[in-house]
Amino acid sequence: MTTEVKTGLQVSGVARARSRFFDYIRQMSRDKSAILGMVIVGLFLLWALIQGIMEVLSGFFHDPRLGYALLPSNPFKIDFADELLPPSHSSLAMLFGTNALGGRAYSRECCTPCPGMLSYHWS
Repeated sequence: MTTEVKTGLQVSGVARARSRFFDYIRQMSRDKSAILGMVIVGLFLLWALIQGIMEVLSGFFHDPRLGYALLPSNPFKIDFADELLPPSHSSLAMLFGTNALGGRAYSRECCTPCPGMLSYHWS
């Protein structure tokens, strides 16, 4: 499937799709809020990739601490003295506050444990 262009050259369907993609990127680059949105989504995807690799390594090496090594605090730690504390901007661990068991909500949000980490017995 080729189409004639004004210059007489033939353009394939792949080249046409690539051209549409770059036109879309050019149009999106003019909108600052779209760029900010793409950066935020890109950062979330990068974090998910890095955190997933760390969790796979924790399962491979049988060390659950590797799964949350990049987090500000242990997401599985229970501390009843710190239950239901409000958010604090002075520390990254307390960015979202704590839950009813005293666990840091930000660390729990950033960590999605694999089943091996949940069933591992800490001795």
